[in-house]
Amino acid sequence: MRAALGSLVWPLRVRLNRLRGRARVRTATKLSLGDSGRGWGDFATAGLSGEMFLDVTAPLADALVGRYAFIWSERMLEHIRVEDLPAALANVAGLLQDGARCRMCLPLCFWGTDATNMMRAGNRENCVRQGHVTWFTHEGLGPVTEEDMGAADPPPARTTSWDDQLAGTGLAYVPVRHYRRDGTLFIDETVLDEAGGRFRDEPSIPLRRPDSLIFDLVKTA
Repeated sequence: MRAALGSLVWPLRVRLNRLRGRARVRTATKLSLGDSGRGWGDFATAGLSGEMFLDVTAPLADALVGRYAFIWSERMLEHIRVEDLPAALANVAGLLQDGARCRMCLPLCFWGTDATNMMRAGNRENCVRQGHVTWFTHEGLGPVTEEDMGAADPPPARTTSWDDQLAGTGLAYVPVRHYRRDGTLFIDETVLDEAGGRFRDEPSIPLRRPDSLIFDLVKTA
């Protein structure tokens, strides 16, 4: 009975969210991409339950091309298959104005703390349950496989560097927060106030998962 009720409530909530957000979707120049539908600040939300539906792997509507001055995307890319990433990243570039950036916040993979490392030993079942199909580090990315669980480093044969992945997109990878191979933490403190859990340039963004891999994709051309 509870499951049946939930299946009715969820689409109703999505419909109401989209009705309430129509004005913001029409006027917003900032976007929360892949968001769960929570409206905040001056951002429109796009995702399964956002103020508008947007499949980031499908062709963009003309009205969205070059529209956004800033995009925030938390915990989205790890749910996209490696083979679908070229389309997704091309669309991110398409959504952005020239010189604008998309800030990505993703799970830690391979280097980080034992508690938060997505590739920690024994976490395969949890990755499957949550739909995690791609891993990311500040150096590159690859498909999540059973062999990766508990590995100290990414597998070279299944790793694509950021330079190769972004080639031809007009996007540049700019690190904000990540763990290095030696376990030390890099933070661009001009962008991220780690202690305060806020970004200095976009303080309205609620950083719900502070121990994450964070980087900007900047549209350079």
